[in-house]
Amino acid sequence: MIERFLIAGLIAIGGHGTNQTQAAAPPQQSSVEKDNSNSEASTPVELGKIDWQRDFEAAQRLAIETHRPMLVLFDEVPGCATCQNFGREVLSHPIVVDAAAQFIPVLIRNNVGRGGDRKLLERFNEPAWNNPVVRMMRADGTDLVPRETGDWTAATLIRRMTAALHRSGQTVPRWLRLVDAEWNPAEPNTATVAMACYWEGELQLGGIEGVIGSSIGMLDGREVVEVRFDAKRVSFRDLIDQAKQMRCTNRVYARNKEQAEQAAEIVGKELVVETELAVDDSTQQQVHLYRRPEYYLLPLTASQATKLNSLLAHAPRRLDDTKREQIEAWLSPTQRRLTRQLAAYLPKHGYVRGFEQKLDRSEIRLDRSAKGTATYFVQLESLLNASK
Repeated sequence: MIERFLIAGLIAIGGHGTNQTQAAAPPQQSSVEKDNSNSEASTPVELGKIDWQRDFEAAQRLAIETHRPMLVLFDEVPGCATCQNFGREVLSHPIVVDAAAQFIPVLIRNNVGRGGDRKLLERFNEPAWNNPVVRMMRADGTDLVPRETGDWTAATLIRRMTAALHRSGQTVPRWLRLVDAEWNPAEPNTATVAMACYWEGELQLGGIEGVIGSSIGMLDGREVVEVRFDAKRVSFRDLIDQAKQMRCTNRVYARNKEQAEQAAEIVGKELVVETELAVDDSTQQQVHLYRRPEYYLLPLTASQATKLNSLLAHAPRRLDDTKREQIEAWLSPTQRRLTRQLAAYLPKHGYVRGFEQKLDRSEIRLDRSAKGTATYFVQLESLLNASK
C-alpha cells in the first residue's frame, strides 16, 4: 500500500523539474523505436548495445520496485557522427553495457518536435538537437551526480556511473570498482623494480592495493616488473616498502629524482638506479593467466588481467565452485559468459596457440586498453559465434 502511494506521488510530481510543472506525457515513438528488439538491424547505432526503455514514467516505477537508479540518455536518433560514435564505441563497450544493467536505462530523444520527449527535455533543461548527454537520476528525477557533457569516453562514463551507484546506496560490483580505479586513477604513476624472477614478482606486486596494471621484461640485464599504480591509493614510498618485504627490490629503477631519493631511504642508495630507459617487454606477459586460456583470451582490461594473474598463480588445475567464484567476481557478466564459450571452444581449436594463430590470420590483436578491449570483444564474439 505504501509503495503504491509512493509511486503515485512520484508520478504526480513528475513534472516538477528545473522550472517546469507539467507531468511528462507518454513519449511519441517513431517507427524505428516501435521495434523494441535488440537485433542490430532494428537498434539504431546511436543507442549501442544497452537495452533502453522509452517510457519515463514506467522507468520511474521500475526504479522504485527494483531499488535501482536510472540511467537517462538524451540523444539524437538518428544522430550526427558524435552520436553515432558514442553509441558504436562507448555504449557498446562490454564493461559499459554490463554497468548499465545496474541501472534502469531510459532514452529521451532530443530531436523530436513535440510530445513526451519534448516535455521531458523542458523539464530537465536539456537542449534540442544536441550531442549525447547521460545523466544518472533517482526515481524522482533528481540527479545523483552532476551533469557533464563534452567528454564522450568510456572512462568518464564509468567514473560517473560508479559514483552514482555509490550515492544511491547500491553495492558496486567488484569488477566495476576495479575497472573504474584503472581507467580513472587520481594520480597515475609507475614504478620499476628488479627481482630474481619477474613472473613471481609480478604475481606478488599485482596484489598490492592501488596497483592498476603491470608488465614484465628486461632492463639493464635484469628481470623487472613495471607496475602502474594510483599514487592517491598507494604512495611510491609505500609501494617500494611493500616490494622490499616481498624481496622484489634487487634494484629500483627510479624514473625521476624524487623516486630515487625516496627509494634510497628504503632500500639503500646502492640499489637505486635513476634511468629513463624503457623496459623490453617482448616476453610472455602474465604467465599464470596465460596458462588458463579461457580467462587469458577474454577481453580483459589491464587491471583485470593483473588481478587474475595473481589469483590464478597457485590455484588448482581444476577449479572448484568456491575458487571459480572468487576469481570471476573480478569479471563482468559478459566476460563470465565468454569464459564458458571459450572453455567449450578451445579444446576443438588448439587451445591458446591454435587460437592465437587464428587471431593472427584474422588480424585480430588482443588489446587490454580501454578502447582495445571493446574492439577485441566484438571480434572475439564474431569468431565464437561463427563456430556455432
